[in-house]
Amino acid sequence: MTQRSKVEVALTYASWGWKVLPVMANSKLPATAHGVHDATDDPEQIRAWFAQNNQLNIGVAAGQASGIIVYDIDPRNGGQDSWDEWTAKHGNLRSEERRVGKECRSR
Repeated sequence: MTQRSKVEVALTYASWGWKVLPVMANSKLPATAHGVHDATDDPEQIRAWFAQNNQLNIGVAAGQASGIIVYDIDPRNGGQDSWDEWTAKHGNLRSEERRVGKECRSR
């Protein structure tokens, strides 16, 4: 499988209607002045961000901005147990899965 550049991945997310923003390398901190409020699906803006610094990571504005809900399940910190407890109480979620990064995520 060919590895895609971060800008290509960010543009793919934007094509799904997700609002993306650049995030500082090795961090979760936004690389823009207004953070998540700068998130966009505008291809020109996304290309400009990554042309300035190809070491940036990709952030996604979850919630109403992109129409997605993100569940961050961290098994190292008991997340799987919490998730299992939640789904036992509320039922499994229906979702469309997308592979994001190293793991499969729901969209």
